[in-house]
Amino acid sequence: MIPKQMTITNDCIPSSTTCGCSKVAPIFSRIVGGYTARAHSWPWIVSIRESVSSSLASPGAAICGGVLITNKHILTAAHCFYGVSESQYSKFFFVVGATYINDTNNVRLTAKSIRLHEYYDDTSKLNDIAIIELRSAVDFNDSNIGSICLPIHVQNPAGYPSADMLTVAIGWGTLTEKGSVSYTLQQVELPVVASTSRYCYNQTTDNDSQFCAGFISGGKDTCQGDSGGPLMILINTTWFVVGVTSYGNGCGRARYPGVYTRVSWYMDWINAALNASHHIYCYNNRPSETFYQQQQPSNNRWYYSNRNDDIRAKWYWTPNDVPSSNFYKNIPENGDQLSSIFCGRSKTSIRFSRIMGGQDAVPHSYPWMVSLAKRSINNQHLCGGVLITRQHVITAAHCIEDFSGVDDLSIFAGIHFAVGNRNPYQARQLTVHPNYDSETFANDIAIITLRTPVPDNDERIGVICLPQDDAGKSYPSAKTSSVAIGWGSTSFGGKPSLSLKQVALPILESNKWPCNGYLTFPSGQICAGELSGGADTCQADSGGPLMIENNDLRWEIVGITSFGKSCGKPNTPGTTVTQRSITADVICELE
Repeated sequence: MIPKQMTITNDCIPSSTTCGCSKVAPIFSRIVGGYTARAHSWPWIVSIRESVSSSLASPGAAICGGVLITNKHILTAAHCFYGVSESQYSKFFFVVGATYINDTNNVRLTAKSIRLHEYYDDTSKLNDIAIIELRSAVDFNDSNIGSICLPIHVQNPAGYPSADMLTVAIGWGTLTEKGSVSYTLQQVELPVVASTSRYCYNQTTDNDSQFCAGFISGGKDTCQGDSGGPLMILINTTWFVVGVTSYGNGCGRARYPGVYTRVSWYMDWINAALNASHHIYCYNNRPSETFYQQQQPSNNRWYYSNRNDDIRAKWYWTPNDVPSSNFYKNIPENGDQLSSIFCGRSKTSIRFSRIMGGQDAVPHSYPWMVSLAKRSINNQHLCGGVLITRQHVITAAHCIEDFSGVDDLSIFAGIHFAVGNRNPYQARQLTVHPNYDSETFANDIAIITLRTPVPDNDERIGVICLPQDDAGKSYPSAKTSSVAIGWGSTSFGGKPSLSLKQVALPILESNKWPCNGYLTFPSGQICAGELSGGADTCQADSGGPLMIENNDLRWEIVGITSFGKSCGKPNTPGTTVTQRSITADVICELE
């Protein structure tokens, strides 16, 4: 059965608050086939190109397509960038708002990061999906540029789109098998082929994450150069991307429909990628005091958010009735402690003895703590750090100097002992404060971006809160009791501790002795420690947190262990930590 011809009822103006609409309505002929697209009728299409000349006027070599899904993110295929290292990102640029393949006057953008699916297989093309984060945002005030909608409310992600639904593919790919790329953007209408059909079953590896589209009789298809481009459907007057062009057996051959990555199957992965990169270093894991709620009758869930704005809000859910205000004081037992709403909370009690000195921490009582280990020396623990989002660790900049790039760094989360059989997380990006000084330890702060987010269903793993934006330059005040944790040595020059330790330390006055002669960057450092000695941080505690418990019984990080003259000696407060650098303004500067 061939689906009926697609019709367009109206058009709309793309903007920052709308997706899937175009000011120029696409034109479809009666004959469902490939032909030239109307200029600017697909404002989300992106041409991915590789530089072949140092001249900015050069159009480059078109290698793949993609679509804008936000003003800073492109959805494409993983195989387009398979084997490309981070150092090679500069070879590629991205053209938006184009109709012709050799346009040089359109918007050209570069990549800040390229995230391939962690389990992409280049042989089977399973998980053939990638997200590109742009260095600068696209201007959606340009009506020729917009974003396409994602399929966010699909009941059956493994079966969408369903068989016989009519889709549209677009791209600058070759018009014939092994032919030349098209000069102008092309479009073709393709019906979805049932996954149980022998023509599709023999083409795909996994029917949940892949599907087929095309004509069994052949003749109409995507081809070389269309990879990464979208397969789209029209719902009412809105376009949605439902597939990413992945591979096929030739182009337009009879009985060989093309294979596409099923976007609805990857919505959790896409959302995680967008959340991880959207304002990465401005992540607001500070509890808000007002939440708005709405109920979804179909699944008996209450949804709540920190802003009454469906477009910009980040929604969370709970099976319990959510109070309309001060929700963070009424956390349900099954709450996700990795969300910003639950930062600084642990499901394991934190216990101190009467003597507030160094002692073993209760296992997993600080679920945000991570160990940074050096892979080239058998994953030996070198520094600490804390999770501030599911995919970001904050640590000391000087710790990063101990590793030979991202491949030498192993991150261990949800652990109590620094040794044993553990599965490490890998780093995707290391961002050191641009004004870090290795001699004075000024701005001794860094952000580690993980390749994959930590799981949201492990009670041993959580995130710590950041200080409030308005905390002030003198926060925390002198004499405030703080807590430092780490696997550092228990004596100067000793071996690192096997188990996580904790020590309570008072904040000292920065403008008085001994701190005033000790700090090298007073506007960004604080002293903490017992002047009588005996309680301190030490080697291998670097990068770990100095924390306080705020009035809402949440733990927030106020310092990062940086340096000291010794460990636990009288009148030498051994914990000197960066403090103001942790506030949102400076963390944003790392971006």
